[in-house]
Amino acid sequence: MNLNYLPSTNKNLIRAAKIELLVADAINHPSMINKKVEAYTKATEYFYGQKFIFEIKISNNYDIYSGLLQLSPFLCKFLLKTMKDSLEVLRMSSIKGIEFLIEHLGCSLGWYLPNILS
Repeated sequence: MNLNYLPSTNKNLIRAAKIELLVADAINHPSMINKKVEAYTKATEYFYGQKFIFEIKISNNYDIYSGLLQLSPFLCKFLLKTMKDSLEVLRMSSIKGIEFLIEHLGCSLGWYLPNILS
């Protein structure tokens, strides 16, 4: 998997990514975790301006761990960059997104943990 994706320079795509981040943050019910992962996937795709090599299929029998594990390098970069946004609601949404990743992946985040902690 190529991790050298560059963020999009299209302002509309960046704005759409931030809106999807807010949508993912608004989904709180445990039965809707698939929709939450789908919103994080869309936010990440908008942020990078392209679909990824892997295709995450969302269904009722979906393995959240493996989907988030594939998405985590890209999603972590997006969430860490959004933490520096001027809007407080976006900063809080990105913090909750990182909390969600830590809750579901734990130490599998690997080399992103020092960046998250700092």
